[in-house]
Amino acid sequence: SIYRKLCRKYNIQINENEIYFLAINLKGKKNYHSANVISKEMDTFVTRILLEIQRQFQLDLTLNANLRIALALHLIPLLTRLKYNMQLTNDMKDEIKASFPFAYELSVITSDMIQNTYHYALSDDEISYIAIHFSNHIEQLYQQKKEKKKILIISCARSSNSLLIYSKIQKKFVQDINAFTIIQMDKLDSITPDEFDAILSTSLKYPKIPEKAIKISEYIDEQDCKIISSLLNDDYEKIHVKNYITKELIYEGRLNDKNQLLKKLCELAAQKYNFDLSELLASVLEREKLGFTSYGNYVAVPHTMTRISDETFITAGLLHTPLKWDEDNVVYLVILISLGKKENHDLYSLYSSLSKLISNKDFIETL
Repeated sequence: SIYRKLCRKYNIQINENEIYFLAINLKGKKNYHSANVISKEMDTFVTRILLEIQRQFQLDLTLNANLRIALALHLIPLLTRLKYNMQLTNDMKDEIKASFPFAYELSVITSDMIQNTYHYALSDDEISYIAIHFSNHIEQLYQQKKEKKKILIISCARSSNSLLIYSKIQKKFVQDINAFTIIQMDKLDSITPDEFDAILSTSLKYPKIPEKAIKISEYIDEQDCKIISSLLNDDYEKIHVKNYITKELIYEGRLNDKNQLLKKLCELAAQKYNFDLSELLASVLEREKLGFTSYGNYVAVPHTMTRISDETFITAGLLHTPLKWDEDNVVYLVILISLGKKENHDLYSLYSSLSKLISNKDFIETL
């Protein structure tokens, strides 16, 4: 129908092969909205993907019906594109990888399952598109689990200023705060600080101010809002990359071979935690075979395929000269992650912390 109109408008003839080619394009880029097009085979395949994610990351997404449907509806036209070698380009892939590293790792597992089952290798561009689905649904899951906080504000200002502080915070963070108390300094003895998840104070110079109090201004500016937001989202001290790395787990120097660097980082960890080096290195190299561990911004994030160590740790390589990581990328910073057997961490928060680090170009440049 499209070509018939083109032929009439421009008085041209179209080769039949062009019609087939356009048909494949249309089928490969169709946006399906109905679950009715999902076959039993596709539903079973998506379930297998989610079970593999559960095995590797101890994250159960199998009961998330919306995610299962979204993945299936995305994979149907994707498999058509793969069949005819017509993979899409994705101008946002570097931003997606840096912003959603955890979702991207789940997409790499999906890519590996597609290759093992249908024998098609996905491009980095297509993997990044799949990551958006995981990111959306994991974000929803995280928001549902997030508990509202009890916040205490200690005001050393006049009563009128205290009322202004209360109004600003209440208006901006009403969805995240369960109980919000504001008191003047002279009433501090009437409350129990341990009952609150976070304590903010307009001054820290008085002896009665609890140690865990964090300073805010009397006018609640943008910086104060960032501090409060971090507290409410558990990003302030709960889970952070820095909690899992120590000085002896950092290698600094010159290496021009990727495998040598990975071995060096594994050696540092094996010495500190006293476990089998060969098992750790083999698991890291197994993940590297899948590729796509470069996250742009001169940073790579390799990790183990299975949980080898008892506790979670991170080792880092800071290189004085650029190291060729893959066909398209060189790196200066390598962050190797090993998730612990005995721990079931909030991986979303850990990878969110990692995202803030690797996407900060000024920080990486300074480092």
